[in-house]
Amino acid sequence: MKSEKTVSAYVLITCDKGTEESVIEEIRHVDYVKEVQETFGAYNIIAKLVSRKGELIKKAISWQMRKISNVKSTLLLMEV
Repeated sequence: MKSEKTVSAYVLITCDKGTEESVIEEIRHVDYVKEVQETFGAYNIIAKLVSRKGELIKKAISWQMRKISNVKSTLLLMEV
């Protein structure tokens, strides 16, 4: 039986100050999100997404994550 390779990606997210908890809760519902953590520094949140296809991750970020209220920017780090 052939195992399917998965693709992992990390998304660094900036959001409006004071909205981190509500943004994290909404990110938990985005397709392919496996982990979400609040961070300190230039980015407020980091999320790990896992899928069988990188294109599905890109669509989830574009069509779901970036549309969440108070998300100001995202930076995608896709495995190679």
